[in-house]
Amino acid sequence: MGGEEAAEAVESFLADSPVSGEAVADDVAAFVQRHCDGGSTSGAPARPIVVVTSGGTTVPLERRCVRFIDNFSAGTRGALSTERFLEAGYAVIFLTRTGSLQPFAHLLPAADPPELVDRITCLREGPEEAGGPGAQAAQGRGNGAAAAPDSGSGAEGAAPGPGCGDGGVRVRPEQEAAVARVLRARQACRREGTLLAVKYETIFEYLTYLRLIADALRPLGPRVMMYLAAAVSDFYIPWSELNEHKIQSADGPLELRLQRVPKMLGELARVWAPQAFLVSFKLETDRRILVHKASSALQRYGVHLVVANLLHNRKDVVTLVELQAADAMPHPTASTSATDAAGGTGALGERAAAGVVEHGSTSPVAGTRCGAEGEAGHVGAAAPDGIRTVELLRPRDQADIERMLVAQVAKRHREFIVRHPVVATGTTN
Repeated sequence: MGGEEAAEAVESFLADSPVSGEAVADDVAAFVQRHCDGGSTSGAPARPIVVVTSGGTTVPLERRCVRFIDNFSAGTRGALSTERFLEAGYAVIFLTRTGSLQPFAHLLPAADPPELVDRITCLREGPEEAGGPGAQAAQGRGNGAAAAPDSGSGAEGAAPGPGCGDGGVRVRPEQEAAVARVLRARQACRREGTLLAVKYETIFEYLTYLRLIADALRPLGPRVMMYLAAAVSDFYIPWSELNEHKIQSADGPLELRLQRVPKMLGELARVWAPQAFLVSFKLETDRRILVHKASSALQRYGVHLVVANLLHNRKDVVTLVELQAADAMPHPTASTSATDAAGGTGALGERAAAGVVEHGSTSPVAGTRCGAEGEAGHVGAAAPDGIRTVELLRPRDQADIERMLVAQVAKRHREFIVRHPVVATGTTN
């Protein structure tokens, strides 16, 4: 599909969408205003802004939706990356699927809301119980008597922890540090206005909101990064073709005819955010085609960086794929990159030095893979001519790979800002 046809397909999709997004546009405009010098979007933002998309889109099968096609994504990479971008000094617009993982949530026990309440809080002991059996039992525990273990499973009937009764609510002692970290992080975001969460569910909401966000950020030029980690549906049913009401099972076997979701990357790079730094993601299950598929996004759509990963080890290994051009940004040696990626000089020692493996267009994609177990890795297919790949390997002493990933991406964005001055652009209606 050519550029004009792709543009027409995107515009047709948005025209057919039932989503207006006016409230989202207002929230984003206020967020941009706060982070621009001089109170105008014509000024440079006081800090760089990144749009992190996260979670998976749904495809409704009815307008009054009962059934839908879902996309595999818990939103983990987007949520963790958002935390790292905040640490790196960015203001973040977090375009996130309702119900997917949110920033700082991983600091708390993994549980559904009712169970989570049980695991992090308990009832205080009431004054009337101060001299009762519960208080005596607590006193006994304080004197070294054996206490019933708290399984932490959240099951009904579990023995309450120390100090739990009927006189109010308190945080369980073993969860106080984690809860305090979450509260401090969220308080800092509110105080500095650095995090705006925009919730979506359907493919219609996602693409409509992304367009509105890009339009609002366009005047800020290269200081904006689009970090597109969401799992976007490849196929959908146009809104105009959907049944109004629930599809009846009595009508017989269900046959669906899905259309391809228009590729918005080209429009994002060409029209919506032509000066922004664009980072897309590619998930595959076959390592032999991973870099080839990722490199096509560089050449076909004009994104600046593709984060490529395989389903089975995506939490331990990612491959950065970018153009290797004469005017491309300079890259340090592998050992220096690993130190920078870890967020500090020498922070990880020898282990960090093995955290980044860099290859040119004639080198294999992957050399030695050092994941959580440090097992020997594989050798992938060669990168196409003109393509540079950098493989990031999660160090054993880091819980997630997003710290390394965001440090590498932010470094490239800083270099991109230096090389690309802001050029005045118009806005679209």
